[in-house]
Amino acid sequence: MKKAKNIKKIVLLLFFLFCCLAITIYLFTGAYIAFQLTHIERNPMTLNPNDLSSQVSEISFASTDKTKLSGWLVKPTSLSVTTVVFVHGIGENRVQHHHFELSKHFSSEGISSLLFDLRGHGTSADSIASAGFFEQRDVIAAVNQIPTNNCRIIFGSSMGAATAILAAKQLGTEVDGLIVDSSYADIKDLLVSEISNSLSWSPSIARIFIPATSFMANLMYSINLSQLKITDVISKIPYSVLIIHGESDSRIPVSQAHKLYEAAPAESKLIIVPDAGHTFSYVKNTEAYTLAVDQYIQNSCKNAE
Repeated sequence: MKKAKNIKKIVLLLFFLFCCLAITIYLFTGAYIAFQLTHIERNPMTLNPNDLSSQVSEISFASTDKTKLSGWLVKPTSLSVTTVVFVHGIGENRVQHHHFELSKHFSSEGISSLLFDLRGHGTSADSIASAGFFEQRDVIAAVNQIPTNNCRIIFGSSMGAATAILAAKQLGTEVDGLIVDSSYADIKDLLVSEISNSLSWSPSIARIFIPATSFMANLMYSINLSQLKITDVISKIPYSVLIIHGESDSRIPVSQAHKLYEAAPAESKLIIVPDAGHTFSYVKNTEAYTLAVDQYIQNSCKNAE
């Protein structure tokens, strides 16, 4: 009888130790994933501001939490009353290709642009990447560099698109329009894709580690992933939104754009570009892309008058 009790105690102890080990491995894996996804390398700027063929001013300003940021304010030769604030994607910087090209186009249309580097990118101050959680502060600070009597449009791509949505919700009617290209709709769906791609795991395995990654991201970096369900945020924006997405996007599936559109404010517009990959809609169909953006800005600024 006593021997049976001892065996039972040993089994319970081994089970307890196994559970502790499993939890430790689970949380350690979550911490590793959180670290990998928040630490990125800076890409150098490969384009020159002189190529913008406009008046370009180097600017530096502080984010709302005092993080130092830098960028270019691009002004056309004619008097401009509209300014587009560009928000680049993760691993990119202020010269993200189609932002740079659109800035040149806007100058020819008499529209100013603010191209800047998010924290941890370009020549802005060091920081972790947070899928928009902290970066939204940078966008708010960037918009505040633009005079309030201007028509102010935010234009974001990829992570910058989700960041733009988060910031636009905070800014409310201080902004007149929002254009988002290749945004994710829910951070959990994006994490499954990023984990699967970076670690070569199946999506079903990757999804198991989302709670651990979320918990460790909050514990290690104070990033609350529950606030990054972008469908909940976009529904609270007080004006229509232009949503653009590539039909062949393998990084953020086009289904994410449809989810955003379903949650977006009334009269928002969704444009799906056939055969376009992630953030390559502009390259795939430059004419249609530019026309849609121009029309949206004109309508948004007309409504702001």
